[in-house]
Amino acid sequence: MEFGLLMTACLTASVSPGPAVLSTLETSLRHGPARSFWHTLGLVAGLAPHVLVGLAASIWVLGGFPFVRGVVALAGALWFFWLAWGLLLRPRTDLGEGEALEGSPTRLFLRGLMVNLANPKSLPWMLAIIQLARVPTDAFAWSVAGGLLGCMLLSELVVMTGYALLAATLRPLLREGALVRRVDLLTGWLWVVLGGLLLAQAWKLLSVS
Repeated sequence: MEFGLLMTACLTASVSPGPAVLSTLETSLRHGPARSFWHTLGLVAGLAPHVLVGLAASIWVLGGFPFVRGVVALAGALWFFWLAWGLLLRPRTDLGEGEALEGSPTRLFLRGLMVNLANPKSLPWMLAIIQLARVPTDAFAWSVAGGLLGCMLLSELVVMTGYALLAATLRPLLREGALVRRVDLLTGWLWVVLGGLLLAQAWKLLSVS
């Protein structure tokens, strides 16, 4: 397992614009970064099942089958390039408007929990990340599961806390959309790089098989 690639992929997945980022920005803008921490904890809790299911699926389906692993890696690379294509060609210029939020810690935690639990992108992301970082999938190991879970949840916690602080300190820029556009462009190029790495891995696996 390559921890450098794993952490880079996890951080990029967390940074990438999506429901979790939008919900975090909205929460911080409405309630401040301190109260939005409860929302971030909910996001982390909602992501954990996707990480474990992704690892279990990888061990069950991908372990010992280089061809299947190569196909999944290729699909993940194409998906990364598709994400990059949308961000680089059509970066957002505004955040849109969200629903009014209730500010109690419990409500904010549950909102974050449901945002990530219901996010259809979370599981495909995990499958692609597992392939990219060469996470061992020949058999289940608690050390591997703990390392993967720790990297993913830590990156989600750090990135979403950063977004919350950014929303609070740079509110005028966020409302004008200039910062949103820059984040989209930067994230798009990160997806290009990760997609290239995953494509190279897919080529190697398919060539061997």
